[in-house]
Amino acid sequence: MNLKMFFAGILSLSLAACASGPTIDTKPNPETDFSTFKTYNFVQPLGTDNAEGERTKLSSRLVSSMNRKLISRGLSLSDEPDLRADFMLSTEAEQDSEGTLVIKLIDPATNAVLGEGTARSNTDNKAFTQMQLDEIVNRVIDELMVP
Repeated sequence: MNLKMFFAGILSLSLAACASGPTIDTKPNPETDFSTFKTYNFVQPLGTDNAEGERTKLSSRLVSSMNRKLISRGLSLSDEPDLRADFMLSTEAEQDSEGTLVIKLIDPATNAVLGEGTARSNTDNKAFTQMQLDEIVNRVIDELMVP
């Protein structure tokens, strides 16, 4: 009986963790074939950098997450990329604890947005752990860059 209660507790915690995670929405451009992209880099400065264009902790964590994900998909970091990534953070004016993290994939030749993903959370987005940001970036890229 104790083993059943233990597993029920684990299941409850797992479901609670899922329910409290960010809500992710993606808007891929159906005309974009991401399999043709071989290189990437980041917009400078990133939308999550500070007003002086200096890298914030959030920006650094997002860059790390994006590097891991895009490299795992076979893309290489380049000074002349096929694709650029940018991140933005907005908070609801009525409640600063709710915010939206936006990830954009951009064509550097045209500045056209090739895909966009948003993660809405009820927590302070600046306090996301690296693991949480990895999960967000992984889900957004997997949904945008469908093979």
